[in-house]
Amino acid sequence: MTTQQTRVRRNLKVNQGRIIRTEQLLQRLEKRIDRLEKQNAALKAEVPKRDPKLGQQKIVQLEKQNAYLRAELSKLRARVDQNTKDNKQNANSITSLVGLRAPIQALVRSFKQTPGAPFTVWRMWMLSTFRKQGLYRKQMFR
Repeated sequence: MTTQQTRVRRNLKVNQGRIIRTEQLLQRLEKRIDRLEKQNAALKAEVPKRDPKLGQQKIVQLEKQNAYLRAELSKLRARVDQNTKDNKQNANSITSLVGLRAPIQALVRSFKQTPGAPFTVWRMWMLSTFRKQGLYRKQMFR
C-alpha cells in the first residue's frame, strides 16, 4: 500500500469520525432547540400574567437564544455536508488508486520478463532496495 493510499484511508476515517461527531452534536442541538422552544411557549403563556414587562424581557432573551442556536445548527449542517463531500472525494480517490494497481503490477511483470537491459535495471533496483533493508543476493528470492 502506497503512502498516498494510507493517507487517503486515514483522511477517510478522520472524516467519517468528524461526520459522526457533528451529526451527534446536531442531534443534541436539535433536542436543545426543541426543549427551549417548548420553554419559550410555556413562558409566553405564563409570564405575562405575572409581570408583563419582565415577561417581555424573558421572551426577547429566549428568542435571541433560539436565533443563536439556529445559526449554530445551520453552521453544523454546512460542516456535515462538507465532510460528506470530502468523504465521497476520498472514496473516489481510493478507488482510482486501486484501479492503478493492476497496470503497475503489469509493468513490474514486463520488467521481470524482458530480456536484457530492463531486466538488469530492475535487478539492480531490487538488489539496491534489498541491500537497504540489510538483505543480500542469496536471501533475495527465498
